[in-house]
Amino acid sequence: MKRSFACARPTWLKTTLTYQINATDYRSKTDPAFDRGLAELISEGGEIADGDSRLQTFGISATVTPFRSLYFSGAVTYSRSRTFTADNGDPSIVPYEGNIFTVNASQLTP
Repeated sequence: MKRSFACARPTWLKTTLTYQINATDYRSKTDPAFDRGLAELISEGGEIADGDSRLQTFGISATVTPFRSLYFSGAVTYSRSRTFTADNGDPSIVPYEGNIFTVNASQLTP
């Protein structure tokens, strides 16, 4: 899902606010395992939930064009990320949670 809001009152200034949500689920599928020596099924196989990832991103960008041949553009985003994986009861495997900051800037001059 992505949402944008643009406000361009003065012709020389354009600003945009953004918000984005990303969600990803990780899964594995295994085949059945059969032990021929014991002549028995060891594992039925099937789908396993490996983990999931969630990301929220907030941003703002602005472009200033004081003259036709001159402009400045910049953007700042902040993302909050969380990733959980299957831990099989192991306390050394912990969920990841972190923040990402991004800054971009550019200009065009004659």
